[in-house]
Amino acid sequence: MGAHLTSRKSRDAAVQAMLSLILFAAGLFPGLLLSALYMLVVHVVLRVRPGWAPEPEPLGFAARVAELRHVWEFLALFALVVGGIYGGVFTPTEAAGAACIYAIVISMFVYREMSLADLWQITLDSAAPARLEIFDLAGRRVASCEVRGPGPGRVAVAAGHPLSAGVYTLRLSQASRALSARGVVMR
Repeated sequence: MGAHLTSRKSRDAAVQAMLSLILFAAGLFPGLLLSALYMLVVHVVLRVRPGWAPEPEPLGFAARVAELRHVWEFLALFALVVGGIYGGVFTPTEAAGAACIYAIVISMFVYREMSLADLWQITLDSAAPARLEIFDLAGRRVASCEVRGPGPGRVAVAAGHPLSAGVYTLRLSQASRALSARGVVMR
């Protein structure tokens, strides 16, 4: 009985791994196809209207390979994500996490555009609670609530009481940042 359960669990794990690869491949092929079609459209448009693009400098094969030094970070990211998934090193979700870590390392040590203090501040801001306030056209606050969610993304918030029909200004503030938007309630 125990051997049967173990083989069933390993079979289920194998099926899940195959489903992950199939789903990734299902997204990869349309992406590559759309990229190829986009390049085709650019090619056709520039054949019809050659003045829309600058005159290219003739480059030999060695010069083209040398130009790859300007995009090595992106090629390495592609190799990390796609190679890691197809190589069975990690799942697509884990590949996304690895890509984020890679981007942080590149930002900090290659481009030197982010410091540890910046990384800490970004982390704190995303974890801080936010406040949503709703104002009517006269500027009166008609609703206010604290927004705590599982992280970035969509969060549903109840206003506390039904809003009457009208135009409202919504203000979402977190730490020292604030975003405003207009909203309409129709009944």
